Amino acid sequence: MIDWTSVLKPEPHNLRLRSGASAGRLAVLDRALGTAVPPQLRDLLAFSDGFEDLTGQWECAWSCRRLATENTQAWQSTTLPRALLAFGDDGAGTCFCVHTDPNDHRVARWSWIGQDSEATYTDLPTFWHAWLHTQAEPG
Repeated sequence: MIDWTSVLKPEPHNLRLRSGASAGRLAVLDRALGTAVPPQLRDLLAFSDGFEDLTGQWECAWSCRRLATENTQAWQSTTLPRALLAFGDDGAGTCFCVHTDPNDHRVARWSWIGQDSEATYTDLPTFWHAWLHTQAEPG
């Protein structure tokens, strides 16, 4: 089990966490997507059903409801490969994605505009650690 409080460090990064998604809510998400949410993302959603960056004033990690809506639309319009599941964004046109293969823990930063991966991280905790520290750096 991942210690998400240690990974995210909500107070110094000015994040507003939410209550975790219930098992029932996660099952509804699986059905809406037509695939099981990968384990690390499922674990994060059970900890916090999305969260907001209060400094930038946007939802950088999406709720189950938004995950279902955004991915269904992106898959139908073919702006996101079905092998990827978007779970948040940087507020500037790049989404954060996990792979739908439960054995592939990599996270990709996917450009909606360029339709390509901008960067890849080994897993979800590594991604959040890197991204949150980049956001905290000046200029």
